[in-house]
Amino acid sequence: MCSIHFYRKYIAIALLLSTCESKQHVWDSIKQTKSPVCETKECKELSQSLVEGMNTKADPCTNFYDYVCGRWAEHNPVPPNVGEWSANHIMRTKTIHDLRKLLEKKDNMYDGADVVQARKVYKACVSIPSLQRGNADFIKIIVKGIANWILHLSVNTPKAHDGMTWMLDNYYLKMTGESAFFDVKMISNYQKQNSPLLLLQPPQSAYGSIFRSTDWTDDEKYAYSKFLREIAGVLTLDKKPLIPKTTMKMDIENVFKFRRNLNKLINENNENDVCKYMMLHEVQRLYDSTAKKPASKINWMEHGRVLHSNLITKKFDKNMPITLCQEEYFKKLGLLLSDADELTIGNHIHLYFVERHLYFNPHEKSLLSSAISSNMQQLTPRGQIRYDTERWQKCIKYHNMRNTIAKMYADAYFVKETKASVEKLIERIKAIMTMQIYESSWLGEITSEHMMDKIKHSVITYSYSKLTTYPVLTSPANSPTDILNINTAIANSRSELILNVPALQFPMHSPSLPYVVNHARIGFLIGNEMYSMLRKEEKVTRSSPNRIWLPRNLQNKFNQRSKCFAEQYKDYVRRGIAQPSVPNYLLKYNDLVVEENTADTMGLKATYDAFKKQMWKKKGECTVLPQFEKTNCEKLFFILFGSQFCTIISPNILQKYFDKNSHSLPEFRVNGPLSNMLEFSDAFECKPHTRMNATIKCDMWE
Repeated sequence: MCSIHFYRKYIAIALLLSTCESKQHVWDSIKQTKSPVCETKECKELSQSLVEGMNTKADPCTNFYDYVCGRWAEHNPVPPNVGEWSANHIMRTKTIHDLRKLLEKKDNMYDGADVVQARKVYKACVSIPSLQRGNADFIKIIVKGIANWILHLSVNTPKAHDGMTWMLDNYYLKMTGESAFFDVKMISNYQKQNSPLLLLQPPQSAYGSIFRSTDWTDDEKYAYSKFLREIAGVLTLDKKPLIPKTTMKMDIENVFKFRRNLNKLINENNENDVCKYMMLHEVQRLYDSTAKKPASKINWMEHGRVLHSNLITKKFDKNMPITLCQEEYFKKLGLLLSDADELTIGNHIHLYFVERHLYFNPHEKSLLSSAISSNMQQLTPRGQIRYDTERWQKCIKYHNMRNTIAKMYADAYFVKETKASVEKLIERIKAIMTMQIYESSWLGEITSEHMMDKIKHSVITYSYSKLTTYPVLTSPANSPTDILNINTAIANSRSELILNVPALQFPMHSPSLPYVVNHARIGFLIGNEMYSMLRKEEKVTRSSPNRIWLPRNLQNKFNQRSKCFAEQYKDYVRRGIAQPSVPNYLLKYNDLVVEENTADTMGLKATYDAFKKQMWKKKGECTVLPQFEKTNCEKLFFILFGSQFCTIISPNILQKYFDKNSHSLPEFRVNGPLSNMLEFSDAFECKPHTRMNATIKCDMWE
């Protein structure tokens, strides 16, 4: 029996049950002896979703992601105008609807002042005017309300009056809550007891129907200009002779040039996203400092009055507080409008409204698609179609009382049974990971003890829940978790594992689900983040002389193991693990991606060992899901793990996905870690040298 240092009492029992020389544990060889079937509603629902998503015709040893997710898209249709859809997005949608119920609920005597104010801010936000899309007749009814700057002018239509373009924008602002020159949000005012506060910022795009961050090809420009000419037809209000086609083409060309300059202005100010609290008259003075021509004038007082129309309880005046983001944009906007002619500004405003609110026919949609992908690979379009979101959803997404709404959700949906179940699972994973570190052949005693101590003393909290075990963490100043992101996060300075409460809900976890489910789903997420906690400490402590991540003599050994993961990731395409439809040049090989891939493998190995150890404690009994009675629990574990990554990604957002995501593609996150596990190859009887049975299996602790 191995001698055990007294300091390592935390893992003593586990080590007594293992053989140090071979690193074999009694639970490694445990066989399933009993397979009771879970018949609860949650088990039946989860089982059905697994069966529907699986492509059993696929070879699990060739592409396991295809095996577990090959038919997922057939039974999980992507909502209209959504670029990415997965189980996480489904959970996020449910969370948003749950928050809506909480925010639209009537106040009661037990609600705290912060909850009452959070509801007030939400209600103020949803009171901002909004307008859904409609057909051409619907658009014409609205356009009739103001006849200036109609693009399809009859020869007898009078020209616009000088200095009135802001009134055109104000007219549409009253109808839609949208401006052609700025975006509107309603947030809480921390300086005034969280009262509703208007926020103005640059628009997401100068183009009403698409996003652009790169310049245009000639074909794209032609398609978009033709699209604008097509939709301009709804602005015809009479049957009198129209302006000549050459004039129409020139007007559209002028609008296009103006929008390209406006979009450049929007994008160049994105990096300086500073917001200032000021009075409305200060916004007016700031803007007027650059807007010198009549057509460039904007009456910010009237814009503010429109947006506050349902909130005003006192006289609306120039001292109304407001938050202005990226003030440099608004200064330069005055210059841009001063350089543009009045007709072009008016045409831009009209067309922006039509783009935002007209139902497009198939031909118009086709032109839009060509405007972002002409002469380009469909997988990497140079733009993106803008998608509509209902006002109430925006009001939740941009609600800045994040701490309060997270507490509201936790109080309503996080119960003691869930907490107890999760914490037992965490302790199992802690014990396994501590043992893995102890058994590592290369770390050395001091380093391994430091790591084990960090794991042992890490603390758990749950995104602002009152049920946290550690009272000091119930109200952190800034949580790294977001209630709308179904994931976990780490606060490294306190060795804290923060679990986002929505991630602890079905189908990721439930106290009533079999332990194989909870280990494969939320257990993986916990294991992943717990390993990341050790790695992220490296970045914090390297600059500190008092705490050491790895001594220099161990750094080379660490780099060798890290290189294994890096080389493996690069090799995914050649081995056929990558989606053949994804160009290789899109795949990132940077250190952050490699770190995430390493955490995926190490987190999965930890939670799998914890699962096996739990089966050993249960003397081989493992409850399975209905329809999986003939599937052993080892196979079911891997099916449950892989299925949580089933995802549909539209080609239109693939470039954006890689630009903003530090993780590999979902297919990689499934196939990569599993190819490193001999236990997976044994469970599915994958022969040597098959794609899912890597010859070299990467492991950070080995």
